[in-house]
Amino acid sequence: MSAKQNQKFLPRVLVSVLACYALYLVPAYYFTGLDERLLWVHEMKTKKDGYALSEKKPKILFLGGSATLMGLNAEQVSRELGRPAFNMAKHAGLGLNFYLTEASSVARPGDVIVLIPEYELYQDGDTYNQMAFDYYRIFDHAHFQGVPLLSQLQFLRFMAVQHPFDAFLKHLLYRSARPGTTGYGSDNISPHGDQTKFLTVAYTGTEVDLPKKLETPLPALPRLLAFQRWCEENGIRFYLSFPNTLTPETPHAALYLEGLASSLKAAGLPTMGKPRDFFLERRYFTDTSYHLNKEGVGVHTAKVISFVRKLDLSRK
Repeated sequence: MSAKQNQKFLPRVLVSVLACYALYLVPAYYFTGLDERLLWVHEMKTKKDGYALSEKKPKILFLGGSATLMGLNAEQVSRELGRPAFNMAKHAGLGLNFYLTEASSVARPGDVIVLIPEYELYQDGDTYNQMAFDYYRIFDHAHFQGVPLLSQLQFLRFMAVQHPFDAFLKHLLYRSARPGTTGYGSDNISPHGDQTKFLTVAYTGTEVDLPKKLETPLPALPRLLAFQRWCEENGIRFYLSFPNTLTPETPHAALYLEGLASSLKAAGLPTMGKPRDFFLERRYFTDTSYHLNKEGVGVHTAKVISFVRKLDLSRK
């Protein structure tokens, strides 16, 4: 090969490699990320949003992760308080910002929002995480178009090593699949957004894993304060509350939760109860220290109703 041919050969190889990699990224971009969790979330969100948006009267919206999904009966709240209530909770892995965005899309003036984040979400200061990013990319193109390019590049980096054929097969598998009818199934959602099937396994694990030290200021604080202002501007009452958890067995856990409640109060965020108000016995938990069995849901819902009454949140 002559020197002149050699000079042309290397650029051609480089261009060919880049072209092949671009073809590789197309299926990786469109097919990677869909899994059973996202399909489950999408079906739940579609149902729950539909139920909440069809209610014309002022309503109470409970938002959070699976601790609320598997721990609260909004239908019981509605029945006892005489005001429509909806369990809008889904998966904590979506991140705090996903829930705040969700609330702003379904809440109307006169509504009440009770946000019940899992404790790890107070450490979440990000606009997006991978699960939320994949949700928007696959199921909500309108929102995804507003994601800044730098954020897209940040989350798309993991696709560089995905096998497109495997991703395509998973895409076909989950597109045609339906989540089961276990306690995690989207087929179990009532018109109030509650789970109607409950897991029966006994929980044998440890208490909720909390950091040894409270991070101050809380990473989630600016986002929560901004959301509080949005609620005030739109005539919506907003309260933070705390998830149902095992009674802490370690001193640092109790201290951490006391410090968290104090930080929220000092920031001017209205809270419904304190962490210890929602501690429950081990016999009420199922597969995690956040998920309750049927009896536990009843006990926890009764606690929530008592606080809603104290704060006069059932007032229309």
